[in-house]
Amino acid sequence: MKINILGASGSGVTTLGTELSLKLGIDYFDSDDFFWKKTEIPFSIKTDPKTRDSNILEQLSQTESWILGGSVINWSKEIYSLFDLIVFLHIPQKIRMERLKTREFERYDKKIKTDTFWKSKFENFMVWAKDYDEVKGIANRNIKNHKSWLETQNTDKMNLIGEMPLGDKIEKIINRIKTTHTQHFVL
Repeated sequence: MKINILGASGSGVTTLGTELSLKLGIDYFDSDDFFWKKTEIPFSIKTDPKTRDSNILEQLSQTESWILGGSVINWSKEIYSLFDLIVFLHIPQKIRMERLKTREFERYDKKIKTDTFWKSKFENFMVWAKDYDEVKGIANRNIKNHKSWLETQNTDKMNLIGEMPLGDKIEKIINRIKTTHTQHFVL
């Protein structure tokens, strides 16, 4: 079973993907680990797209079942041609933005409060993240592009819209797998 979970930053993709991978006993990969180079200042230098795509395809080929968290809509078609199920998450912008603010302050609190570089980085990230729903042209990763891409995918898709407990999301996905994908995965 090969699952892609995508949605806006702060929608719970990583949390859901990690927990679902534990429940199913399969690997979880985060697209950010391939998109961004490992640097002292995280999320600051992008990996070359050819290298990124090659690296992720190599990792995904090493296991039969996996979950890939994150948007890969403008990556190699070879990556998303592998998906058996695509799960789209969407929660209200207000909840998502509060989650992101909390997360960023947990990660970088002192730096955001005392360093102008980090404060600016935080503010720019929040503007970018808010644009997911507003689609003013700041973010290429936005709801309009996600929905358009989803329409072009010929694999099984499910939407998890609105705020709901993590356990409910996992249960819905597992039920979908049980009813639609029994040939790919035994639960």
